[in-house]
Amino acid sequence: MSISSLISKFGKSVTVKTRTTSADTVGSPIETWTSVIGVYTAMFQISGGSDSRIAGREGRQRQATVYLVDDQDSKIDIEDRIDYGSSEWEIRSIRVPDEREVDDQLCYTILSVEEVLQ
Repeated sequence: MSISSLISKFGKSVTVKTRTTSADTVGSPIETWTSVIGVYTAMFQISGGSDSRIAGREGRQRQATVYLVDDQDSKIDIEDRIDYGSSEWEIRSIRVPDEREVDDQLCYTILSVEEVLQ
């Protein structure tokens, strides 16, 4: 089974957002992640994470690999974030393994992401 057919069968909807900066009432910059680049069908493979307790505070770190068929025009940037389920994920790397034509069903993009702790 090819990656693109696995994405079609097991993929879920994800939203890719970019950072926007605005000023508050006193002129200080405020970062938000609201500008939507696109909604894609993606297959998430979440790897084992780690739960730790630092200075009495619990933390969790999870990483994942995301497979996309739809981003062959490279709209997604390494500065963007992905909303998946109830979590936000920072993009750490982007890789297009093949330089095939866009209409070829073997084209896909691989993202390495890390969960953002809220």
